[in-house]
Amino acid sequence: MNNYFKTFFLFFINTIFFNNSSLATFSIIALDLKTNESGSALGTCYSKEFKMYSSKLKINLADYVVFENNGFGIMNIQSDINDLTPIWLATAKGILAQDEPFYSATIIRNFLTHPNQDYRYKDRQMLILKKDKYFNVTGDIYHGENVTNFKTGRIRFHINDRFSIATAGNYMTNTEAPEIMEKAFIAAEGNLSDKLVAALNSIGITNDSGDSRCRTTEGVSANFAFLRTFHHGKLKLDLNVITDEEEQEATFLLKEKYEFLQDE
Repeated sequence: MNNYFKTFFLFFINTIFFNNSSLATFSIIALDLKTNESGSALGTCYSKEFKMYSSKLKINLADYVVFENNGFGIMNIQSDINDLTPIWLATAKGILAQDEPFYSATIIRNFLTHPNQDYRYKDRQMLILKKDKYFNVTGDIYHGENVTNFKTGRIRFHINDRFSIATAGNYMTNTEAPEIMEKAFIAAEGNLSDKLVAALNSIGITNDSGDSRCRTTEGVSANFAFLRTFHHGKLKLDLNVITDEEEQEATFLLKEKYEFLQDE
């Protein structure tokens, strides 16, 4: 499937199935300058209806949330991901591939959230990490004014002279999730994927943290989670889990799935 057709296909699926299913999320994105890897890990709370749609149609939320191109940047868009036009989607992919220092994370965010580019910019939350050809890294987090509280985020550069991360959430039980994920990422040993999984799971094991809808109805931080990583701009890992029963913690199930694959 060529990129042009895929962009229109994603727009069609987004319009038909994501309407009235705004996805409040907590997530982390990261860049590894040593290995030229990037990645995203995310947890959210699906309604029963959306669980059914996504399972039957094999919808992978990461296809609509994570943007990466040629190893020069990674972006998550969350909160409300409805009504992203094909032009916006293609522009987001293209601008992330630019390697000149001018195209910083803040420049990209300002452009993509301009009313002329996205009339629903007030409903978006974005996390952006951008690398240029000189290996300088910039970051930006955007919270649209209509994004549901608690909405919050953090950016941290040059962890171990290697990793840069951005963490953010909305519709959260409190404002602490980004800091919890940041600390877990820093403390975890291993490669980029190991650290992303540990960061996301840190929300699941913190009793009062996570998506407030799932905490209220199921007693968990999330009932859906994914991990997606890239190496030199090419997809490396693509894992996701959706819980079958209430009171199952998706971030823990994702960790189990990831560790099982590492042991094979």
